[in-house]
Amino acid sequence: MSISSFSLFLTLTASLLLTGLAGANDESWPSYRHDNARSGKASSDLKLPLRLAWDKHNAPPQQAWTGPAKWDAYAGNDGLQSMRNFDPCYFTTSQDGHLYYGSSSDNAVHCLDTKTGKEQWVYFTEAAVRFPPTLYKHLALFGSDDGYVYAVHAKSGKLEWKFKASPVSNKEERRVPNNGKFISHWPVRTSVMIHRNLAYFGGSLLPWKKSYLCAIDPETGKQGEKGFMSELDNVTLQGALLASQDRIYVPQGRTVPLVFSSDKGVRLGKVPHAGGVFAILDEEGRFFAGPQNQRTATEEVRAIDTKNNARVATFGSANRLVVADNIAYLHSDKQLQAFDLKKNGTIMAEINQIQTQINQSKQQLKQTPKTNQNRRDSLSLTIRELEEKIKRTRKQTDTCWLWKKDSQVPLDLIATPSHIIAGYDGSISIIDRTSGEPVWSTSIQGKAHGLTIADGKLFVSTNLGSILSYGSKETQTPPIP
Repeated sequence: MSISSFSLFLTLTASLLLTGLAGANDESWPSYRHDNARSGKASSDLKLPLRLAWDKHNAPPQQAWTGPAKWDAYAGNDGLQSMRNFDPCYFTTSQDGHLYYGSSSDNAVHCLDTKTGKEQWVYFTEAAVRFPPTLYKHLALFGSDDGYVYAVHAKSGKLEWKFKASPVSNKEERRVPNNGKFISHWPVRTSVMIHRNLAYFGGSLLPWKKSYLCAIDPETGKQGEKGFMSELDNVTLQGALLASQDRIYVPQGRTVPLVFSSDKGVRLGKVPHAGGVFAILDEEGRFFAGPQNQRTATEEVRAIDTKNNARVATFGSANRLVVADNIAYLHSDKQLQAFDLKKNGTIMAEINQIQTQINQSKQQLKQTPKTNQNRRDSLSLTIRELEEKIKRTRKQTDTCWLWKKDSQVPLDLIATPSHIIAGYDGSISIIDRTSGEPVWSTSIQGKAHGLTIADGKLFVSTNLGSILSYGSKETQTPPIP
């Protein structure tokens, strides 16, 4: 891991980052990765040990993009990470005893009973649904590759409204083939995000065509006075949207995420140094994401200060992380690790202060005439002493690592107050946040790309299309007949 300069800042509070989803409570998971910060954090621990309650089998996902490029000719790298892997499984959301997921194989949204896994209803669209519904009041809202956003009643699946994510009429639009299906030029692959009582989403596919970032009233499906449809050039909006108090962050995959104002949809800039479709915002306003291109030889996750757009940390050989209580939990160099971000911030603030003193002394040395040798010697000595001090201070970053444990590479990481839950290829594991020791694990078939906690249960989504439910002995019910 390499750490660059880190300034102390507090741009956003946790409450602002995690708001925007009315009706959320301790037993719900109302949006992709729980909230608009995509934090992956539940507020309650699971009661261990867990047992398999049911296993819902589905056809495997038909991903929008089948995998990464074979190589980066510019950088000479092969074995590249995927920059657009936003739908490797059927991610889930949950509320009021129901579990929801969108399907890229049968073009539908499904609702299951969390206790039994029995299907309660299904709603079909005309193309793939790549993100789970966002749950808001009595509604389940989701987008489809057919270019529409839908709102259905969360308990019945009855359509309440649908909204086209572009101004192009159905008569004018010609659909295009994609993975054996016909889709819109403006598929909704951003999820639907509820923030400040508006539903946000994007319609986008090709950078040489117009794209649209939209905000509408989630209860009526109308744009109204507060909503908007912003027309954008040379962008590809894909990956789950994120929100802070007054900003919307939009991933793009193989280029940098974009930043918009939440009130008017005005483009404010970009998040430099970042890329891919996995991104989270932490309590301090740091933006964590992958690199913006394939020129790094290995995977990595970067932290960007959203106040000044400076890259403040780089975690090499990492592809996922979860941040809880200012501690980053991630996999790097064949180990699952815990890194104290708060302590590192204090150390980096001291380093920045020393570096400022070095720069000032160097400037003074440059301005001191050679005839004043005593003054020059004094400044040179000060610079050497400060450079030695900064070396000693940098070594203190090693103390930020709280623990490191040998581990295979996790495909998803989420957190509870006491534990980290890791999804692997062929298994899932619950790990003590303080010690890094596993406290429960089990084998599964397939790769555990999606993890959700709701109703005291753990729901696991795999690349094979299966959704598994694990609960304590008290919550266990017979498997689906």
